[in-house]
Parts: sequence; structure tokens; C-alpha cells
Amino acid sequence: MARYELLTGPYAGEIVEEGQTFIVGTPFNQLDEDMQIRVREWAEQKYKLASDESDFPVSLNQLVDDYENSWDSVEVE
Repeated sequence: MARYELLTGPYAGEIVEEGQTFIVGTPFNQLDEDMQIRVREWAEQKYKLASDESDFPVSLNQLVDDYENSWDSVEVE
């Protein structure tokens, strides 16, 4: 099974197994406050929204999955 080093995101530097997830599938309201802020800030940049806007084109739960899938990684031995 392949292993990857995460290059970006809150777990940058971690080595993970292929298919390992951190927050995918976790409802937004179950994330800790820090992670909710990270997801919202990332989504505001992605969708170019002002910080006082709250209407994202997808659900907050989908933003959680999209955020994790945006992290860069590289395969390691």
C-alpha cells in the first residue's frame, strides 16, 4: 500500500497510508472550532467570498471533504 507525506493542510509533514482520512465524512458541526475556522477560511478563498458572506455553493459538510481533498501530498517509500 502506498504511503504519502502531506505537504499542505493542518497535518502537513504527516506520513499517511493510501486512503487514510482525517476529517472526510465528519459533519461540519462536529469539527472543533479551529478546524471549522480553517475550513471556512479555505472556502472563502476558494469561492472568493467576503468573510461576512456565508452562502457557499455547496453544503458545509461538502466543504469539509473538499478541504481535505485539497491538501497536497507526495508519495514516499
